[in-house]
Amino acid sequence: MGNKKPSAEQFEKFKYFIRIDKDRRKKIIKELQLAVQKPPVSDEILKRIEWLGPTEIEDVLRSHPGHILDEAIKSIFIALDIFNRSWRDLCNAINEFNSFSCEKKFSHRENKNKILDIQSNVMKEIFCISSSALALIAASQKFESKMFVKGYREKIESRFINNKEHIFIKELRNNLNHGCIKEAEWCISYREGEKATSFRFSTKELLYEGEFNSLAKDYIKSCGEYIDVKLLFDSYVQSINSLYSWLKGNINNTHGELADYKRCIAAHRTNSIRCFWQMLFVQQFIPSKIDPYKYLADYLSDTELAEVSALPHRSKLQVDRIIEIVDKYNACNDEIRLLVYQLFGL
Repeated sequence: MGNKKPSAEQFEKFKYFIRIDKDRRKKIIKELQLAVQKPPVSDEILKRIEWLGPTEIEDVLRSHPGHILDEAIKSIFIALDIFNRSWRDLCNAINEFNSFSCEKKFSHRENKNKILDIQSNVMKEIFCISSSALALIAASQKFESKMFVKGYREKIESRFINNKEHIFIKELRNNLNHGCIKEAEWCISYREGEKATSFRFSTKELLYEGEFNSLAKDYIKSCGEYIDVKLLFDSYVQSINSLYSWLKGNINNTHGELADYKRCIAAHRTNSIRCFWQMLFVQQFIPSKIDPYKYLADYLSDTELAEVSALPHRSKLQVDRIIEIVDKYNACNDEIRLLVYQLFGL
């Protein structure tokens, strides 16, 4: 009797209610999309935003003017991270060759293919870092078109616009992309009795085979016979990271539209975490009578665990400190706190 199959009429009614609810949700989303277009968002709208689902919150907040600013900021620092990862990969490839060159059988005929493989890997990483440098430039231009940061344009112009090293790296990427340059050659030298390995471009070959503009050519000519790959990018990486370290510290997070957008994100995240924890405590943790002390090591670092263990065992002081450490988004309200106390047996 309990497994009776619903009738065709009941099934049609169910589909009807599903469709009605879907239409209702669409209407709510459109209302909220219009509401967030003119920040600051009211407290009443914020409360409605808190209860949206994961995809719904994305659909709504894309209409918030702060979304474009936040995405531009994220893009520039994602591009910076890729650039720095490319630099580390290039260093690792060069260091691999350095380690291999120290082996006794390095110069043996059977190792020729391995040397060529490492050399090709170095070239791949040179292409990656020079390409990621251009991607960072594109992200920077997009960021500038969306958000003004006082002094940023001036720093770019003074450090990069007419900087011959920067222009050479841009031109190098274009030449590599169009197959105009040979591989960087490896070199082993001895300085003061110590062995040193490097990868370098012949300036003569760059000028002969490459297609560079006048400023890039000036840079090539100023480098003597060779351009050391690691020294080139080491200098450039330092300049790039110096600029974006400054930018990160000077982005105005109190910018009206950006701050309001983050306020909406934070409210939704806090409410989602609060609902999740409430469900776990009410439906799983408390009914199962689990011992929370067995799981503290999963949530606390060794230092935090030692601090908590030094407090009076199973006391409000101890449990409040645990909550303070774990609750990174201020999701613990009075109701959740009482549930935590109940779980800890207070």
